Amino acid sequence: MTTSKPDEEQDIETGGEAPATAVKRRKKKKQSATSDGEGRPSAITMDEEGALTPTQGTTTPPKITPQDTRTITTNNSGLSIDQQTILTMMTQISTQYKNMEKDRIVREENGINQMRLPLVGMMVSSMVLLLAVLSWKGLPMWKSAVWRSYAIAYPCVTLVISLMGVLKMCNKEFYLSNGKFIHVLLFLWNFVGACLLTFLNPFTQTGNGYFAAWGTVIFAAGALGIRGIGCNNCVTIVT
Repeated sequence: MTTSKPDEEQDIETGGEAPATAVKRRKKKKQSATSDGEGRPSAITMDEEGALTPTQGTTTPPKITPQDTRTITTNNSGLSIDQQTILTMMTQISTQYKNMEKDRIVREENGINQMRLPLVGMMVSSMVLLLAVLSWKGLPMWKSAVWRSYAIAYPCVTLVISLMGVLKMCNKEFYLSNGKFIHVLLFLWNFVGACLLTFLNPFTQTGNGYFAAWGTVIFAAGALGIRGIGCNNCVTIVT
C-alpha cells in the first residue's frame, strides 16, 4: 500500500517546483478547452506568454498574399475563376454581340435591297396600266366619268407611292420603320383596284390592262412575302 508524500517532502525533493507545476497544468487545461464537448481539442491554444500556437495535428492557416487575392476559390464546389478568365469571357461575349450586330445590319441591308425589285415592278406595271386606261376606247365602255377617273387614279397613286418608296430606300432608318406600312398600303390599294377594273369594268378580258392590273398586285404581294412569294420570283410569276 502506497501513501502520498506530504507537500513539504515533495517540495524538498522537487526543489519547490511542485506547486508551480500544478498551477501550470491547471492553466494549460483551462486554455485548451474542447470545441464541442466530445473531447476534440481546439485548433489553437494560448501559452503563458499569450502567444497563439496551433495544436498538434492541425494545419497552420495559410498566409494571404496579394497574388492570392486575384483568385476567387470556393473549396466546396471546386470553382476557380481568376481575372484573366473573366476578361476572356467578357471579350468573347463582346465579340459575339458585335458579330450579331453585323449580321443584323447585313440582313437589313439585304432586305432593303430585295424590296427594290417589287417597287420597281409596281412602277412599271402601273405605267403600263395607266397607258391602257388612257388609250381604252373599245367595249365595254366606261360606266361613267367618275369610274374612268378612278381607273386613272389607281395606277397614278401606285406609281407615286412606289417612286417615293424607291427614293426613301436611301434613308435606311425611315424605310425600316415605315416600309412595312407602305407595302401593306400598296397591296390593299392594288388588290381593290385590280378587282374593280378586271371584274366589273373595263378590263374584263385578258389584255395589257388586265395583266398590268394584276401585276401590281403580284409585286405588292412579293414585297410583303405573302405565301413565300419572294422578290426574285415576282418576274417569273408575271411572265
